[in-house]
Amino acid sequence: MPSVKVVFGAHAIGDPADPLTGFATPEAAQSALNICRKHGCTIIDSARGHPPHVPHTSEPLLGQTDVATWATIDSKVDSVYPGDHSADRIAASIDAILKDLNVPSVNVLYLHIPDRSVPLKETLQALDTAHKAGKFKELGISNYEPDEVLDILHLCRTNNYLPPTVYQGQYNAIVRSITPTLLPILRAHNIRLYAWSPGCAGFFHRGARHRHTSNSRIGQALSSIYSKPSFTHALENFHAAADRAGGVEGHEVALRWLRFHSELSGEAGDGIVFGARTEAQVEGSLTALEKGPLSEELVAAVERCFEEVKGDVPYFNPFRDDEKAWARS
Repeated sequence: MPSVKVVFGAHAIGDPADPLTGFATPEAAQSALNICRKHGCTIIDSARGHPPHVPHTSEPLLGQTDVATWATIDSKVDSVYPGDHSADRIAASIDAILKDLNVPSVNVLYLHIPDRSVPLKETLQALDTAHKAGKFKELGISNYEPDEVLDILHLCRTNNYLPPTVYQGQYNAIVRSITPTLLPILRAHNIRLYAWSPGCAGFFHRGARHRHTSNSRIGQALSSIYSKPSFTHALENFHAAADRAGGVEGHEVALRWLRFHSELSGEAGDGIVFGARTEAQVEGSLTALEKGPLSEELVAAVERCFEEVKGDVPYFNPFRDDEKAWARS
């Protein structure tokens, strides 16, 4: 049976002015990528908008590494500002991606965040034109609502546009609302799911309550999910169970739960997109994902934790409406 894919998210590669950046030079990026290659992780997830606070600085660094010679690279078009998904901006964004990465094409090209100021038909037609020109192989969509996914599929079918084959969305041991709302649609249309935030933004890590006190807007957004007072008791119970099970580190538990015990399917081609800011984190996450399923005791501990907090867990899609002020400020 095929395994759930492991994808390295390169959002921490970029300008050091971004507080989330961990690899700020081509040499540092190459070192992180070398670890991925050593572990057989050969899918790299990039984006025009990475890193989030200083966009357009990640892919130029990736383009100075050897990653294109041994890995497949996925990318995402600019998607933050109204009008980013207009035909001319889509074309310009794709050309900039290819130039910065120093490649003739990418594997999966995503619409990163919905741009509801532009008709979907205009956006999809522009993407279809770029695909026919050989600039990418597969279409991906990210952070769209279930009804929007159906609208996209309908427009692609009725206009003979390239349909999406990958959806990237938030799914982990704590944020699970994607499974009843969107996953049935993806399965019905043979769209594979790539899950981002697999480690629950460090929620299961000891000291998690203090991880997202940063002044960065991403840190504040994550804090709104994982730093609620109601989570404290559940986390204490989880760590007690983890200690009884041999002291398995919480982040490792989150990653292994998602790969081996969630609704992700290797047969469906699903994947996990993990990020890291240090070489040790890259190594640690890849090593954890290779360890196999969790014990029954740890799976039960994760489920008890989820049951305690699920009433306070937000919806999986932070971009369900047009409010993107945190991404633009």
